[in-house]
Amino acid sequence: MAKAPSSPAAPVPLPPGLDGALEAFVHHLRAERAMSPHTVEAYARDVRRYLAVLAEEGIDDADSGTRAHVERFLARLATEGVGPRSSARMLSAVRAFHRHRAERREDAPDPTEEVRGPKLTRKLPESLTAEEVQALLAAPQGEEPEVVRDRAMLFLLYASGLRVSELCGLQSGSVDARQQLVRVRGKGGKDRLVPVSGRALKAVGEYVSMARAKLLGERASRDLFVTRRGRRMSRQNFWKRLQSWARAAGIGRTFSPHTLRHSFATHLLEGGADLRSVQAMLGHAQLVTTEIYTHVGRQQLHRAYDAAHPRARQRRT
Repeated sequence: MAKAPSSPAAPVPLPPGLDGALEAFVHHLRAERAMSPHTVEAYARDVRRYLAVLAEEGIDDADSGTRAHVERFLARLATEGVGPRSSARMLSAVRAFHRHRAERREDAPDPTEEVRGPKLTRKLPESLTAEEVQALLAAPQGEEPEVVRDRAMLFLLYASGLRVSELCGLQSGSVDARQQLVRVRGKGGKDRLVPVSGRALKAVGEYVSMARAKLLGERASRDLFVTRRGRRMSRQNFWKRLQSWARAAGIGRTFSPHTLRHSFATHLLEGGADLRSVQAMLGHAQLVTTEIYTHVGRQQLHRAYDAAHPRARQRRT
């Protein structure tokens, strides 16, 4: 008889001083910075791991942590096999924690101020070519309710650059066909308005008028995109549907709904859109997050140059 999987071990209790500091930090993230529950949970988990190391060294006051403690924490992560990207994320959480402490108490030191994080290789986002996008959007042919829904979701995803969670979370009144806008609830509960192309609006209109009621039957729902069971389309279900349409379109590589978001941004910038506008449409808090798409464009320029310019061909020869 197979053994049931064991439940994850409960976190080791922290000394009262450290536990209270963590609680105050979590409250700050929720109430003052309005972070999403998922983000708050991730920050709290990473900071708790750091505070547990301080507790092991006999420290029960968060403001007694030093640069040496933070660096030993990072060294320990490396010995435990934690990768550079995860270590950098944890260091970011610890920085936010100590900066919060410094804001609360003027005499509280910030031991992370001069700590250097692990070196990261910047992974450029993958995007589809314009031809691949056209093939994908043309794949859902037919008037079956699921096909009409998928066609609307694909058109809207590429036309607006939404995150898949934002797409699946749209409410029935989120798309304003008259103003050609979609209202999106993004990270941290922040709303933004994103322009939508006429073809995408037409696909959504066909879904609302022809298919949505058939999928719901006698049921009612505030969600825009629903399944045969009357439930909201989930990210996992949409990912599976996307893979099916990609195969139907003859696209041989595997990609995610986020790839369409990357394609949206890359193609906008290639077409001459300014970076600030793309930042607003994507809902990025920092411009530096959007700037990565300019690197994608430069990469493609270099590939085009190498493939076509006679001097580049001579160099390869």
